[in-house]
Amino acid sequence: MVPLTRFVAIGIDITARKHAEEALAASELRFRRTFETAKDGLLLIDKESWEILKVNKAFTEILGYSVDELTGKKFEDIGLLKNAGDFQAARQKLADYGFIFFDDVPVETRNGQRLDPEIYLIDRTLQVQVNVRDITARKRAEKELFLRNEELRAAYEQLSAAEKELRHNYGELSQSQQDLAQARRKLNLLNAVTFEDIREAVFSLTAYVELQRQLVQDTPMIGILKKNRQ
Repeated sequence: MVPLTRFVAIGIDITARKHAEEALAASELRFRRTFETAKDGLLLIDKESWEILKVNKAFTEILGYSVDELTGKKFEDIGLLKNAGDFQAARQKLADYGFIFFDDVPVETRNGQRLDPEIYLIDRTLQVQVNVRDITARKRAEKELFLRNEELRAAYEQLSAAEKELRHNYGELSQSQQDLAQARRKLNLLNAVTFEDIREAVFSLTAYVELQRQLVQDTPMIGILKKNRQ
């Protein structure tokens, strides 16, 4: 008699796991593409050791270091936050809030050039993501705009002062014109009165001279006058 052989087949549905693996792979691909093509400088740092795990191209272009020079280094050794104060305090703040933003921390590139970046540290559970955005040109433009506005403000104040002075001078000129007109009226009146007085005086003097002339010529009249005086 031939012995019977039994087989037990167990089927496990791994569709969900496959979908999850595919989704994870797609997510990692999207992240890798975004990481590599981002215009901001990006670092991925191990949260425990704070060693740099990954660097994108933009970061190397901003600071002038190569990928090999940065990979494996301690984050605090690259000097990105050396002007930001206590690094350990920054780490604690990141642990407490999951996010840190620095917008006034000057950074020097490899060749000594000063940059004014915005720096973000983001807690990614196992890793820390560092974003560096170079805003040097924007800050320079803002400074130039501020200086230009200050120049315009100063010019406006000068114009306002000049306008005030012109208004004051115009008021004085108007008053002077009024005083001059009044003086002219008085002078005209004085001239008119003086002319009349002179004409009357001349008329009286002429009549007197004429009378004297007639008296001299009229001898009998002179005798009569003398007798009247006696």
